[in-house]
Amino acid sequence: IDAAINKCTASNGDIIHVAEGHAETITTAAILVPDVAGVIIKGYGHGQMRPTLTFNAATTANIPISAAGVAFKNFIFLCDLDDITAAVTISAADVALEDVEIRDQTDKEFITQILTTSAADRLTLRRVFHNGFITGNACTEAVSLIGVDVALIEDCRFLGNYSTAAVNM
Repeated sequence: IDAAINKCTASNGDIIHVAEGHAETITTAAILVPDVAGVIIKGYGHGQMRPTLTFNAATTANIPISAAGVAFKNFIFLCDLDDITAAVTISAADVALEDVEIRDQTDKEFITQILTTSAADRLTLRRVFHNGFITGNACTEAVSLIGVDVALIEDCRFLGNYSTAAVNM
């Protein structure tokens, strides 16, 4: 996916189509870097056949979205190492996550699923599902909105044992 992002042109309406059943492993914050403005990354498939990004190897592994107007649609983000800091870090405006399932596993949880900076204005989270564990102990919050001006959180489900809040503003 990152190789496709690197071929995109900023604010050109580029769409990356990710095949049903596609799988990638996110081992660091430099593996998949959505840093081209206006790119839509669209996954195909339903249920387990959606593209899956598996986070493991380092607690700092994440997807750092740093370009405005980036959208992820129809993905599974799977935690495969306990205490990963965040699945997605958003530091740009007009970012959207739609139909994304962020899935923990037994004894393997993200601390925060979606972490923002104050630059993540006009954030859209639509049909995001944190599929966590009620008995887990690592999760602090599903969504941490740090200084965000205007956010739409629509038709989302947060299932987990949060020590702070499902949505922390």
